[in-house]
Amino acid sequence: MFFSKKALALLASLLVVETLAAPTDVKSDAALADGTVFYCTAVGFTGTCATDNFTVNVCQNVQFLNQVSSFQPSLGGACFVFTGTGCTGAWIQLFSPLSQGVLGSSDLRGVGSAGTVFNDHLNSYFCTTGFSV
Repeated sequence: MFFSKKALALLASLLVVETLAAPTDVKSDAALADGTVFYCTAVGFTGTCATDNFTVNVCQNVQFLNQVSSFQPSLGGACFVFTGTGCTGAWIQLFSPLSQGVLGSSDLRGVGSAGTVFNDHLNSYFCTTGFSV
């Protein structure tokens, strides 16, 4: 049985469309991994505190600009925190309690990078679901 070139091209294009179609009932990894961060205006997770929901790899500003003194990602999360709004400026990565590396900090007075201390300078963050090496 032989097919014309046009028939083969049409069949090939239909197969490509079928292959590329994504299932509609499967959630993306990002949707499954979203979580929360907890931060406060005083050390030891005291003062005025907030719990923010985050979407993985989406930058968010904190509610208390130039006031955050303690910061903790949700379990299993890792967050990059920045001194500027919009995820700009100096940064460092903080992990949840069961992760390895620099843990979320109840006292940002001692946490810094390249001469920048993050106490009262943590203004934005984005979180991932794992570790960065």
